[in-house]
Amino acid sequence: MRSTGGLPSGTVTLCFTDIEGSSMLLRTMGGDYQRMLHLHHECLRAVWERFDGAEVNTEGDSFFVAFGSADDAVDAAAAAQRALVDTVWPEQRRPLVRIGLHTGWARPDDGDYAALSVNQAARVVSAAHGDQVLVSDDTARALRKPRGPDHLASLGRFRVRDFSEPVTLHRLVIDGVDGRDLPPRVVPADGHNLIRPLTTFHGRRRDLDVLADAVRPGRLVAIV
Repeated sequence: MRSTGGLPSGTVTLCFTDIEGSSMLLRTMGGDYQRMLHLHHECLRAVWERFDGAEVNTEGDSFFVAFGSADDAVDAAAAAQRALVDTVWPEQRRPLVRIGLHTGWARPDDGDYAALSVNQAARVVSAAHGDQVLVSDDTARALRKPRGPDHLASLGRFRVRDFSEPVTLHRLVIDGVDGRDLPPRVVPADGHNLIRPLTTFHGRRRDLDVLADAVRPGRLVAIV
């Protein structure tokens, strides 16, 4: 459902985008960077409008957009990457934009959201590389329409901050766009040598004090 303020409310799909390596582009492009950034904003805003996305805010080279439908959000992400590829950029320096999508509960308040799902969506985009669209499993399960040439490829389970359990991430494979097939920039939940704790560490104040004294800068300490 949509709130009176124009932002969707309830179960919403949240989209974050930003430009990979924007600081380097700013240093190397000089005055052309602002032209590039203006064109980037213009290009993406046209896509959000086309797919009924509500722009929550924009900061620098980043967008935060909310969709009432997971299908609209995924379609918009695919269209955004296509539009970026098809645009003629200053100095032929196409910005590599990463996009992250996550679906969860959020209710707008004074033109913004304060919800765990917002933090989680921001973590998803942080795991992506430029030219990639990463989609959380919550968004994948919220899709209702059959996918066409654009489809989701499961990348496995990962430990992503602000998620209490490992989350399955998917890469959106976009027809006609050569996205970067790179692993997410987060720790895999399976197939590594990090052991998930079986219990929490309660009490034992004296042991904790001994450990705190043992773990000091400049020393290698093994705790069993």
